[in-house]
Amino acid sequence: SRIAALSSVTSAVIGGDMSARVPDAWGGELGQLARAFNEMVHSLQLTTVSTDYMTNIIESMNDALTVIGADGRCERLGYSSEELVGRSFREILADPSVLARIAGSNPDSPPLSRHETEYVARDGHAIAVSLSSAVMRDRAGAIQGWVCVAQDVTERRRAEQALIRAKEASETAA
Repeated sequence: SRIAALSSVTSAVIGGDMSARVPDAWGGELGQLARAFNEMVHSLQLTTVSTDYMTNIIESMNDALTVIGADGRCERLGYSSEELVGRSFREILADPSVLARIAGSNPDSPPLSRHETEYVARDGHAIAVSLSSAVMRDRAGAIQGWVCVAQDVTERRRAEQALIRAKEASETAA
């Protein structure tokens, strides 16, 4: 039946098959419904990015991506989701005052850009990072949270320290 066909295609779309379409040769109200349904699926196909695609992008990043909810809790970081989802961002920052700079009282203040701080790793050691953030708003302009990108700068800091020691050694020898 036509209703069974519509139900079957609906299930396929719910399952992620954006190529599924209802036969639109039907007449009457069911034909109008079929054409509207197909237009809706086509529109979804053009505007929807798969979760797998986005997850692949995020997991391919060399930098850590953190989403902080409006309540200050982590939603994603380079650790397993189970370990961090729901934890306060303060628990990850070696200097918790950085959270106030990110999610301060004035959401219209400039975003944090390349601020050097440290993350606390799961095993407790500090990871030197360059942190940038931006406020995340919904379509109505309400704050949904903040997105932070942290680049590990540990090796750069080690190289800077080595240069300073080499300079001091050459000055001492001179």
